[in-house]
Amino acid sequence: MSLAHAQARFLERLHAARAPDDERLAVHHRTLRAAWHGALAHAFPVVQRLVGATFFEAAAVRYGEAHPSSSGDLHEFGARFPAFLARDPHAAALAYLPDVARLEWAVHRCSQAADPRPFDLAALAALSPERHAQVRLVAQPGTALLDSPHAIVSIWEANQPPRDGTPDRALAAECALVCRDGLEVRVRRAGEEADLLRELLAGATLAQACRDVRRAAWVPALVREGIFAGFRA
Repeated sequence: MSLAHAQARFLERLHAARAPDDERLAVHHRTLRAAWHGALAHAFPVVQRLVGATFFEAAAVRYGEAHPSSSGDLHEFGARFPAFLARDPHAAALAYLPDVARLEWAVHRCSQAADPRPFDLAALAALSPERHAQVRLVAQPGTALLDSPHAIVSIWEANQPPRDGTPDRALAAECALVCRDGLEVRVRRAGEEADLLRELLAGATLAQACRDVRRAAWVPALVREGIFAGFRA
């Protein structure tokens, strides 16, 4: 048997749904599934709390078998977990679960992103007034804006320790903003400024995004909030 064939056979038995009869291989089989579960539990603690430990462990195994890790970095392992939950018939009763998972993945990615950079306000002030309209703001690494028909921020907040899982407000559609606050990740609802943020994060110029006085007035507050790292002119 060639080395390549032996390796392929080993991987096949490692990813098989049933543990191998050979105890030496069975140890690796169990270890791999424990790694899947550990990586997902680290990235999706709220999802785990919502569905319970037993359901989550079984979902982690189904996910790992369907989407084996393609990277040596297990921090990347959960990238397709929200989409997996959206298709998983076992999770169909919790319609909000995939969007809560999307929010948790955004929080996870933000926590792994590069450290935030200070906005160079002096450089922006030095631009000639006629160039201000063509400025495009650059978001801090890891910043994300997520729309959902579900109250994903309220659900996420209600399931942070030591909360009991009960939301503080009536459940309705929410837009979540995920960004860094120093070394911490911050999650908040985006309200009236959500459309402006969406356009700025997509690369619109200030002239394109700030179509009225009210929108323009929000920009300094968003910069002070630390959402943006700088600009391109």
